[in-house]
Amino acid sequence: MEDGLPGVAANPPAPSMIATTKVKLREFAKVARDRGLAMDLTLEATREYEKSLFNRERPLSPVTIHSAIRQVRDFARYIGAKEEVLDYLLERVRFHERRSAKIQPKKETKVLSLPTYSEMFAIAFEMLGEADRLPNPRHAQYRRNAALAITLFAALPLRVADTRISFGRELTWDEAGYKFDLKVSKTGRRFQSRIHPVFAFFIDQVVLQGCAPIYLSEMRESCFQKRRLLFVNYDDTPPHKNYVSFLWSQVLGTGSHAARTKLHDEFARFGSRGVELAMKACGHRSERTAEAYRTAAFERLALEKVHDDLSCNFSDDEWREFFQ
Repeated sequence: MEDGLPGVAANPPAPSMIATTKVKLREFAKVARDRGLAMDLTLEATREYEKSLFNRERPLSPVTIHSAIRQVRDFARYIGAKEEVLDYLLERVRFHERRSAKIQPKKETKVLSLPTYSEMFAIAFEMLGEADRLPNPRHAQYRRNAALAITLFAALPLRVADTRISFGRELTWDEAGYKFDLKVSKTGRRFQSRIHPVFAFFIDQVVLQGCAPIYLSEMRESCFQKRRLLFVNYDDTPPHKNYVSFLWSQVLGTGSHAARTKLHDEFARFGSRGVELAMKACGHRSERTAEAYRTAAFERLALEKVHDDLSCNFSDDEWREFFQ
């Protein structure tokens, strides 16, 4: 898999996708072994694996089942499985694709319920105000961290694995301000981005930790000398690796992974150029991903147009009579 599909001029899967596929194949092998079958991609073993997906202790969503079958299908192609197995898996992938398309993914539901960017900033400023008034340093630092997390990573939607950032390593500083300089975990590509002063303000708040602004330069220099993590607890100890996503869940109701979908939804309203910019910001490369977001944006805009047209046809008296 790391070498790509034999005989096809295509990029190999990302390392994270290969790791996920390995998990699915281990599940497949366990099911085959438990059923007394050879650990091989046969029709019988494939059917038993599919049945097992429906009989988990914790029910899997149609989208997850579709993804699992698709990954097994892709691996079957890599190793050159028998034609009958490939045909069967192709048919099952199509079946689960139709099945999952009828259900709005939980992720999309949560993304649609996220506040607007303006509302996110309002929440962040409110938390900073609370931090200044709280006597408990732990609660105060939590609010400063949360304010930074929901604003900075809404606009720069790094994956959770890339949010463990240190001063002087992934976060640099010069006369023009802060800058990201890191390698994206999924692709290994270098990500460099100047951080807008609006977001720099929130970074400064986690540097100051409640101290007066006159100490900012001194405390910032100390952070870079110590290679301090961007997000630390009130006692300067490091939080857990998924801390940024945890803060998003606490404040906004969903993990920081939703930031990429949110950004795509917002930028897609500006047409193909918006989709292109969102793809760059999120580190997406697949044209299928771009097409999916273009289609979703078109459908959403079309629905909004219908609603606007309908509302224009109601008089004020009719609105009061039927809807109030």
